[in-house]
Amino acid sequence: MTKMKRRTFTHLAASAAGLSVLGFPMLASAKDSELTDPALPGDDLLYRLFHEDGVRIFEPTALQPGCRCSNGRVERILQQLPEAELPDLAVDNQLIVTCEFCNASYTFALEQFITAS
Repeated sequence: MTKMKRRTFTHLAASAAGLSVLGFPMLASAKDSELTDPALPGDDLLYRLFHEDGVRIFEPTALQPGCRCSNGRVERILQQLPEAELPDLAVDNQLIVTCEFCNASYTFALEQFITAS
């Protein structure tokens, strides 16, 4: 296997195993059979590669889908923006903020954030 093909294969196998090649030149020392062996637990592979640096394996944590955006959070963000910029962000005197994660939309009146001078 050529060096380029091996590097690509190693990267793909490591990615499939949930490992990152970046910053870990020791990963290139792993044999192809080790990286793709379904009988070799990930913990053992990590120990083989990084035993000199020490390996700590944590219990997996379940991911919780969902977004933490709320009307209050968006309002606090708008309050932190410079007041002079708010009119440029308004559409028909409304500030409309859309969460890029969950696509929720929040609408506020521009005058809510403009202080009387």
